[in-house]
Amino acid sequence: MKPARLRTPPHASARLRNLAVLATAPFWLPIQCLRHRGHFFDGIERAIDALFREAPFRHAAQRAGIQRVNPFVRFPGIDREQVFLVPGHWTSSHEQIEYPLLAALCSLLKPQNIFEFGTYFGEATLMFAKASPDARIQTLNIPEDVAPSQGISAIQAGELISNSQIGKLFKGTPEENRITQILCDSAKFDDSERQQQYDFIWVDAGHSYENVMTDSRHALKMVSPGGHVFWHDFDSSQPGVVRALTEIAREHKLFWIEKTSIVGFEKL
Repeated sequence: MKPARLRTPPHASARLRNLAVLATAPFWLPIQCLRHRGHFFDGIERAIDALFREAPFRHAAQRAGIQRVNPFVRFPGIDREQVFLVPGHWTSSHEQIEYPLLAALCSLLKPQNIFEFGTYFGEATLMFAKASPDARIQTLNIPEDVAPSQGISAIQAGELISNSQIGKLFKGTPEENRITQILCDSAKFDDSERQQQYDFIWVDAGHSYENVMTDSRHALKMVSPGGHVFWHDFDSSQPGVVRALTEIAREHKLFWIEKTSIVGFEKL
């Protein structure tokens, strides 16, 4: 049974809790500075993030009505799913929780048609293919000779890669014959013949506000009834993603999986 959707304003206690975090900063700030394996400056950076970015970010998500969910409650049986990983995941910053969780979600939901916005090296693409052996996957990435028409976030400016590198992790694998690579700027992508065709959509391409809104509009039209859309990098370091999803949450019931930067939507 899926939890009921709550769209009430944040309770006064949440505001008081945020004020308490700020008021007690002189006590916990020095401790936070020493936490990350003794690396003092990294600790300072994390402490500043917690003080000036995390609290307002979480408050914005709460105000938008994005419900925090426990994945084991939202998706019963997910803990029994086998985790599928590839070596590339172990060089990723998401290997500890998010990729195993995505693999388990994909295995549990058993999608037949998957669409991915943002191929990059293809690590998530290959993971989806391994976790869903009956699924057909289409994955879209901007080609090397096309400038992003809607700009690109500063964080991602150095992440544009050559065509030969796009999807390199699934090339030559047994799963490759179930994967279709699309090279296209998503702002010019034609979804007119793909509406309500996909039961699992992963949005992890351009992280500027404009890019996320464009990909999300596509995804929300392309997802089939009973299907899911999942977005990546909903955190305070990605203001474009946060702004887009908090706006989308005004019209769609989004949920945020605890301890991750993954936000989801189920089309009923």
